[in-house]
Amino acid sequence: MKKLLITALILLISLFPSISCAYQTEFEYNGVSYNVLDYSEYIDSDNYCIIKNGSKIYLFVCYAEDSYFSFALGTGSSKSVGVRDCKYYYYYSAETRWIYQGYKGIPTPSTSRYNVLEYDAVLYSSFDIKDWDTGEIVFEATKNFKNPYFLSSKEELSSGKFDTLKIDAGDLNHYDDKIVFNIYKGTSLGNNLYDYTPYKSVLLDSSSSYFRTADLHVQYFIPQEKLGIDISNDKHYMFELKEKGGDTVYSSVSFTVGGLTSSEEIKNSQDVTNDKLDEQTNVIKDQTEVMKEQTETNKNIFEKLGDILSYINPFSENFFVYKLIELLINAIKSLFIPSDGFFGNYFNDLLDWFSDRLGLLFYPFELIIKILTEMLNINVFEPVFNIPDLKEPFTGHVLISNVSFNLNDLVSEDGPFKTLYSIYRTCVTAYIYMKLVNLFKRKYEEVTSK
Repeated sequence: MKKLLITALILLISLFPSISCAYQTEFEYNGVSYNVLDYSEYIDSDNYCIIKNGSKIYLFVCYAEDSYFSFALGTGSSKSVGVRDCKYYYYYSAETRWIYQGYKGIPTPSTSRYNVLEYDAVLYSSFDIKDWDTGEIVFEATKNFKNPYFLSSKEELSSGKFDTLKIDAGDLNHYDDKIVFNIYKGTSLGNNLYDYTPYKSVLLDSSSSYFRTADLHVQYFIPQEKLGIDISNDKHYMFELKEKGGDTVYSSVSFTVGGLTSSEEIKNSQDVTNDKLDEQTNVIKDQTEVMKEQTETNKNIFEKLGDILSYINPFSENFFVYKLIELLINAIKSLFIPSDGFFGNYFNDLLDWFSDRLGLLFYPFELIIKILTEMLNINVFEPVFNIPDLKEPFTGHVLISNVSFNLNDLVSEDGPFKTLYSIYRTCVTAYIYMKLVNLFKRKYEEVTSK
């Protein structure tokens, strides 16, 4: 008996169409949302629109190449929909389905239109809708926003033989909006179910090294080795494009790698390893540069600290008190003491003045002054005395060339005045000793007599 009831129930269910979860399309008008069943199977033309009249929703599909010929709206006192060469559907929300309302061909005369119904709003249109009297646009074509998506197909990713993962930014403004590319590793749970673990996230924007443009359109090309994953047979992954700082998932694709040869698996693994080594090398290089900069900075800091400490250390030559005294002395010298070379320059200017005015009469005096000047400029440690050239005053002919005398040669070991010089030094030394003894005696008597 139970078997008969079950069989009858199965037969009864089979008489009714099966119900499945259908894709819903949502429209919004004046803050109210309208959900309808997916209508893509009824669209066999590029020109179509969704019209609302109260709580009723209609789909119009227009076939004329010029959309204005097939569909127009009355915007005057009679807000009617005028059509020709056009079919339309009514959305029956109670049963969640579209009901075909018929096809309207070309009337006679062809300049007229069929007024099929009234309207109060346009929810969507793939073309610019015009006023049937004036031809002016009353509703601009709805711009479909395209989300970022993967240009690389699931089949291409599953093969594991792709060199570059290609991503299209869609209509997203890449200067203001950023895409987060997420990679998940999948662990099989059986029955084609997987547990996904986050592995890597990459921020995609105009500053990314993967940024590309194609026909003024933004795309991102990521080399396979930059993904950092093991592309080998039976590995399962999910790629996801997500809104930065939000929960919106633009696109995702999951795949299981299969069909690679052993050599291809080894090559993929080696490419990933090489890329990771390059990344580590770059990281070490960057860290070395940072450490070098920090070392140089610390060195400069310690040098400055050393200078500061030397300024407050009384045993240092840089002690600020010494520096202050030195500055004061230099300031006083600059006020009351002539600069180095002042008298020498003044004396030379004076000689030039006399020479210009007395001419030949001043030459003997000029020669004597030069000889005396050379004697005054004798170096104490290397006393060289230079006698300048003696020139004929009219032609400038040199009568006697300049002669140099080193006074050390006179008192050297082979010099003629060595003995005389030794006696001179002995006498001077004895005289100094005697004066010191006499000074000591005089001071002693002054102390003891008081």
